[in-house]
Amino acid sequence: SLAMNDVLKVNQALATTFHPLVIEPLYIVTYLTILFIINWELTLISILIIPITSLFIAIISKSIRRKVIRVQTQLGEITSRFTELISGIRIIKAFVNEENEQKRFGGEAHKLYRLMFRQIMLQSLSLPVTEMLGVTMAVILLWIGGVQVLEYGTISSSDFLRFIIILFAIYQPIRNLAKVNINIQTGVAAGSRVFEVLDIEPAIKDESNSHALTGFDKEIRFDDVTFIYDNSELQAIKNLNTVIRKGEVVALVGPSGAGKTTVVDLIPRFHDINVGSISIDGHDIRQLTRSSIREQIGIVSQETILFNDTVYNNISYGMESNPSQVEEAARRANAHEFISELEEQYDTMLGEHGARLSGGQKQRIAIARALLKDPAILILDEATSALDTESEKAVQSAIDTLMKDRTVIVIAHRLSTILSADKILVMDHGEIVEQGNHKTLSEAGGLYEKLYRLQFATETKEKP
Repeated sequence: SLAMNDVLKVNQALATTFHPLVIEPLYIVTYLTILFIINWELTLISILIIPITSLFIAIISKSIRRKVIRVQTQLGEITSRFTELISGIRIIKAFVNEENEQKRFGGEAHKLYRLMFRQIMLQSLSLPVTEMLGVTMAVILLWIGGVQVLEYGTISSSDFLRFIIILFAIYQPIRNLAKVNINIQTGVAAGSRVFEVLDIEPAIKDESNSHALTGFDKEIRFDDVTFIYDNSELQAIKNLNTVIRKGEVVALVGPSGAGKTTVVDLIPRFHDINVGSISIDGHDIRQLTRSSIREQIGIVSQETILFNDTVYNNISYGMESNPSQVEEAARRANAHEFISELEEQYDTMLGEHGARLSGGQKQRIAIARALLKDPAILILDEATSALDTESEKAVQSAIDTLMKDRTVIVIAHRLSTILSADKILVMDHGEIVEQGNHKTLSEAGGLYEKLYRLQFATETKEKP
């Protein structure tokens, strides 16, 4: 809503106010000069309306600005609510809650209507009051001027007629400026909301002395890392120490909320740590440019992000590649077969969030994208946890291809990944409580053995 509605209001204000603000004051100055030449006494009386009108406009302006902010804020709430309703339409239907949602949305819409009605009513009041003040002053001047012409003869009838004609002419640019003021107040109110966002300093940015990471050759090291999310007092990560060497497959295991995803988010600097250091090949990542770190990393997450674009553009996203490279990546990800069955194959539009594909197909597109990037470091965040058995097999096969000859950090969910990992880090409440390989941890009888028994024993029995 800020990006569309408020920016549009600012644009409209700039487009409609620049010309009147330059031209109308020139008209007013010219007319006032002529009026002073005709009769300076009557002119001084007539310009008394200016401070009176200015005071009224200032009061109205403040109120208009407040109301515009309320309208734009409520418009943002409605936009957010509408987006939420559209994305959650299946749940709304499943729980037969259409009527309640209609009432809630209707209430929000009616609130917007009331706010807009008050804003428009106040804006409409501005011009009639300005007109009334102008007519009142004209009546007073007609009486005073008439007395001077008829009784005292201090001004001729022709000069007085000229004075009245020019006086009425000057009210038109004044009225135009009053209209411009309404647009200005709307633009200022919308602009204040826009600049509240534009003025936010990014929490994570490259330092002036940052340098690029040219490659990954040795290890990723965590030294006494502690991290706390904004607006939280709980430590998401506590005193974490570990080393991930090049070529290793490292699995992160632990109950929900243990901090597994937070650990992998710290490496590409989606967040910056509070205490300690994370280094890649001996370089503190805070002294490296974010783009150079992320160029070395490929991420396949549980929630696959696809764009409303073609299959080709989704696979080659952010990379320069040719059709043969894209097709090869799709073949290695076990995606080429189903892509070939689509209407326009690699030129098929996937729809919003990849709506035309199944969950397993989406994951294979994401894996193809990661294969095309060919990253030195691969992060897998429970990439198969939401899939059915058949889709999981196809995706797991693609993941096995993707993992070859890479440093892999995987948030473990499936048994096969854990069994083949070089090192398993068992996390609980933001700390590494156990580490080792599958065999040593299973025999240790700790948290890993408990998780293995509860989460993976069934899969072990089914494994041939």
